[in-house]
Amino acid sequence: MEYKEKLLKFGVEINSLEDFAAPKPISADQPLSKKLITQRDVQECKMNEILADKQTIITPLARDTARELGKSIIVMDTKGAENTWKWER
Repeated sequence: MEYKEKLLKFGVEINSLEDFAAPKPISADQPLSKKLITQRDVQECKMNEILADKQTIITPLARDTARELGKSIIVMDTKGAENTWKWER
């Protein structure tokens, strides 16, 4: 138990396997994994940065809307964070 107490002091959160595997509700702060980003998605997004996977299709109208609203669409390669591009700045 000494190790568990040390881990807790460092801020480690210990959960059961059931808690870990249970589906989590989606909050407004978490980016959604979508295959298509449309103008409506950009308009309804409350964040200034929209995260998209490399395989996500972003419509031209969504790009134009993001630019007009001053939002960034960030396309991320899922293989690593070092391959990140920022668009619509």
